[in-house]
Amino acid sequence: MRQTDKPEERGRIAGSDKGQDRIAQILAATQTILIRDGYARLSLRSIAGECGISVGNLNYYFSRKSELLRALIDAVWQGYVEEIVEIRRGSFASPLAELESVLRFIFQDLRTRDTTVFFPELWALANHEDYASEVMDRLYTYERGVFQELIEQVRPELPADDIERLALHLSASMEGHTLFVGAGKRFERDRKVEDLAIRTYLELVGSYAPTAPEN
Repeated sequence: MRQTDKPEERGRIAGSDKGQDRIAQILAATQTILIRDGYARLSLRSIAGECGISVGNLNYYFSRKSELLRALIDAVWQGYVEEIVEIRRGSFASPLAELESVLRFIFQDLRTRDTTVFFPELWALANHEDYASEVMDRLYTYERGVFQELIEQVRPELPADDIERLALHLSASMEGHTLFVGAGKRFERDRKVEDLAIRTYLELVGSYAPTAPEN
C-alpha cells in the first residue's frame, strides 16, 4: 500500500519541518493501528500512545479522529497517484502495454498485507462515514480516470459512456480480487489468477463492441 511522504497541507498548518515530521509519524501510527488492530480499536489515545506523545500534543495537529482519517486516506491517495504517474513515465510499445503495466501494479499491490487489510476497513467505514466515502470516491475516481484515458487511446472510436463503463468494470473487478488474492488469502500465490484477469481485461478492451444508442 502506498502513502506519500509529503503531508503538505497539514505540514503548512504545522508550519515547520518538525511539524511535517510529526504529521507523518501520526499518520504512520494511525495506519499501523488500523491494519494491526482494526478500526474498532483506533482512537486518539491509542494513536498518541503509538507515537509516544500526549493526546494534547496529538490534538494540536488533529482534534478529531475523522479529521485524522481523512488526512491518512488523502496521504494514501497521493501515494498511489505518485506511483502511477511514475509508472506512466516509462517507455511503452503501445497504450495497451501501458494499461497492462498499470493493471499489474494495482494487482500486485493487492497482495500486500497493508492493502489487504487497510482497504476493507475503509470500505466498511465508508458505509457509515461521509468523509470516508468522499475521500475513497476520489481515490477510485482517479483510478478510473487513468483507465479511461488509456482505454480511449486504445479505442478512440468508442463512445465516452462505453469507455467509462469499461473503466468502472476494470476497477471494480480488480478491487474485488482483494478478497481472494490478498495477503494470506487462498489464491495469494497463484500468479495465474493475475495473468488470467489481466489478459481478460486487455482482450475486453481490445474487442469491446460499442453499445447501441438508446432510443
